[in-house]
Amino acid sequence: MVDREALLLGLVPPLACLLLAVSVRVPGSVQVPAAVVLLLAGAAGGYVAGTFAGGSRRRRVRHGFLSGGVAGLLFGGTLAYAIHESAAPRETLYWWLHYAVATSTPPDVVAAYGYYVLAGVGAAAALAYAAGGAVAAAATKTAGSRGIRYS
Repeated sequence: MVDREALLLGLVPPLACLLLAVSVRVPGSVQVPAAVVLLLAGAAGGYVAGTFAGGSRRRRVRHGFLSGGVAGLLFGGTLAYAIHESAAPRETLYWWLHYAVATSTPPDVVAAYGYYVLAGVGAAAALAYAAGGAVAAAATKTAGSRGIRYS
């Protein structure tokens, strides 16, 4: 059985980071640390989901994977859209990621496989979030069989 409360609470850290990545301007000097924080947001969400789910390791991993997967789909989808439409506001983290993909991909590859490159970037982002969430959830140690409860 899936604990809906744990999944929803696990979405808070990655969605907050995604919102900041789309809306806050990032100077060029901190773009790499900001990108690392954005990629670790899936693990943070998985850790929260696993902690609140509690129970066996399999249950915690399932919740972390689902939480990271949902956030990863949002991250991968919005990143692919921002790259395809050039819709990211200038100097935000999404703009820097778009710049990195655009300058590191050879033009003949983009001409031949443009949409596949976008799909690959989106799928890699979603899988990174889901895997990070599952690993972080497996590392949680919770007391009791139900995890942390406030009610």
